Amino acid sequence: REALAIYASNPEALMDLCMLRLRLGEKAKALAACRSASYAVHSVPENRLPGFDLMASEAAFESYKLLSSLGRKPEAAQVLRVCVEKAPPAWPGLSAARAALKNLER
Repeated sequence: REALAIYASNPEALMDLCMLRLRLGEKAKALAACRSASYAVHSVPENRLPGFDLMASEAAFESYKLLSSLGRKPEAAQVLRVCVEKAPPAWPGLSAARAALKNLER
């Protein structure tokens, strides 16, 4: 939280918060943090650094899973589509995200 107090668009701090909230079972708060982490990378020019695109993809995929678990299926599907479109080829979760998208399209 201190990092976010200093720089509210800190993608690393937002991703840490996302994972912490997820572990605590706070789905709505985890979703907000995950979406903020992805947004911070894609929307803030100074956050477009090597490796942050991988983190943004992970944050987007977690957002998809959280939205699905909260019953927000259409929104989840849209987030997943964008996640797969923007994901760098080196992202380790890309094959799982593509598989999830393929399942949605069936």
